[in-house]
Amino acid sequence: MTAISTSAIAPALPAIRTHFAALNTPNVALLVELLVSITALCTGLASPFTGIIADRLGRRPLLLGSLGLTVIAGSAGAVLNSLWVILFSRALLGVAVAGVVVAATTLLTDYFAGDRRETVLGWQGAIVFFAGGVFLPISGALADIGWRFTFLVYLAPSVLVVLGFFLVDEPAPTNHNPSKKNDESVTEVGIEVFTASEFRERLAQVPLAKLATIFATMFLAQIIYFLLPVRGPFYLRTVAAASATSIGVALAGTLLISGVVALEFDRVSRRIGVVGVVALHFGVMSVGYAIVALAGTYSGIAFGLTVVGVGLGLQLPAFNTWTAASVPDGLRGRALGWLT
Repeated sequence: MTAISTSAIAPALPAIRTHFAALNTPNVALLVELLVSITALCTGLASPFTGIIADRLGRRPLLLGSLGLTVIAGSAGAVLNSLWVILFSRALLGVAVAGVVVAATTLLTDYFAGDRRETVLGWQGAIVFFAGGVFLPISGALADIGWRFTFLVYLAPSVLVVLGFFLVDEPAPTNHNPSKKNDESVTEVGIEVFTASEFRERLAQVPLAKLATIFATMFLAQIIYFLLPVRGPFYLRTVAAASATSIGVALAGTLLISGVVALEFDRVSRRIGVVGVVALHFGVMSVGYAIVALAGTYSGIAFGLTVVGVGLGLQLPAFNTWTAASVPDGLRGRALGWLT
């Protein structure tokens, strides 16, 4: 979902800029680039609150509601005529994506533990990237027909709303202290139920300095990643005269290789640890971006983006695993919300 939300319209960005420039829209270059970054920004701003919702009201309703909002807000650009209104819809999309990512990740960490959790989070990362790899060429081809058609790819999650309604189960709450089940001080947190004093004790176990380090590192990683969907299409158009379809294929190659690498996350993490994986991901992405900067042809840039994809594939499962393993179970939704 994250890959689709930020990258799906990337191949259409040059065409969108051309369209609204012809309408004499002020600051069109900046506003068009914001179509991608504002979604990510709103995802980040909303995620802590969606984490609280996931812990207090449940993962399943958050997931289904957020998927529905994703369909509506994501596809709205196909019919909207104002760039500012499209920006607003992209902001709403960011809020929806925050709910989807936090709810889905928290559900997975609820369902699985230990090595099995690392494996499943690797699968999650792979699916995210594979989805982007599938949809980007489609959105690129649609953009060559007309930039508005690109927004129609956001109708795809409507299938997930139906599947989620029938297939996703909410983890059953576990009463941490049955003798106080009816006490007004009981606070529901995730899949456990605590009294207020027990909740404070659990909160005291959270390694705040460690989480701050994780979140700051993830923030830097996201800044580096967003060079890809925000500047990549314009760079490919300027340097290699790439069409929207070619841009979609190049970006898709990045995400597809990321998906393959994400499947190997658990093996890599067992060898060098989660922190080692994070360091490796930064190193490989840096090499990839250096190749992109030095290449002057479409094939050279595409190769560099593939190297970027190798590092990117380790990012999502590494940071999710690192965070999930650092906090008590009952506070996992909040922690993953802040990470997102």
